[in-house]
Amino acid sequence: MRVLLVVDDEDNVRRVLVRLLRAQGYEVLEASDGVEALEVLTDRSVDLAFVDMMMPCMDGLELLRWMQRDAPATKAVVLSGFGQKMDQAAREPNVVRTIGKPFEVHEILDAVRSALEEPE
Repeated sequence: MRVLLVVDDEDNVRRVLVRLLRAQGYEVLEASDGVEALEVLTDRSVDLAFVDMMMPCMDGLELLRWMQRDAPATKAVVLSGFGQKMDQAAREPNVVRTIGKPFEVHEILDAVRSALEEPE
């Protein structure tokens, strides 16, 4: 089973994503900030992480750079309401897609299928 990680400090966004992705049959882990995400990524192998750019303690860009160095097999989808942050994150090698907030369900599902190379 594919393992996904949702990293977002907004509880409602995180809950929606977790519920949506679990309904699709994925094992979904969650973290409310970059520091929690590091703990998860240190203990578990994760196929795909949804990473919010604006978080306390450790922002998404710093998390992406840690992932590239210490969890290079983990792909990332960036979520943000700030275009400049998304542009910056899109240049990171482990980022496979950027999605603006608010997002549509089909954008999330398309990103997962594409990143994990699954048929529709």
